[in-house]
This record gives sequence, structure tokens and C-alpha cells, in this order.
Amino acid sequence: MPYVTDPGGLDPPGWNHLPPSVRDRVVRIVAEWAGRSRGEIVPGLDLVEIDAADSLDTIELVMALEEEFGITIPDQDAERLSTVEQVAQYFYGWTAKPPKPT
Repeated sequence: MPYVTDPGGLDPPGWNHLPPSVRDRVVRIVAEWAGRSRGEIVPGLDLVEIDAADSLDTIELVMALEEEFGITIPDQDAERLSTVEQVAQYFYGWTAKPPKPT
């Protein structure tokens, strides 16, 4: 997996404008990690406030996301991702195709 520190400088879109493929993958993984239904996973859900969220649990979430999206997230980036929406925007930056130069 490539080691990345910046998802290409793309301006992150709002939750409703993220591709469903990215949103759905993030929601599925977070729901499995948190032991919650997918319907409970909303954009503003603070990952740190989830009852079982300790540092080991957070590491497990990051590893699951890395595996799903095929990249390695640097620790300093992972520490800044605190909501479901931030996680989805981060991975959108890696899955979005950059515009072709003209």
C-alpha cells in the first residue's frame, strides 16, 4: 500500500456530495468497528466519543480503513480524523481522480 500524507489537495465536498461508493464503505467499516447499525453512523458522529473507542480500538479502525482503501494513513493524519465525515472526505481525496492538465 502506498504511504500517503496528502490526498492531493482536493477541496473536500460535503457529505451529500461524496460518492456513495466512498460514503457506504466508510459507514460499513465504522458500523462494524463500533458495533452499531449503519443507520446510527451519521456524518457528525465523533469517533472518539464512541463508548468503546480507546487507542487500540482506534488503531483497529484505521487498519480496517487502510485495508479497504488500499493506502497507509500516517499517524499524524489519522489523529486529525475525528468524525465519520472527515474520514470519508479523507478517503475521497485518495479515490477521486485528479483533473487532467490542459
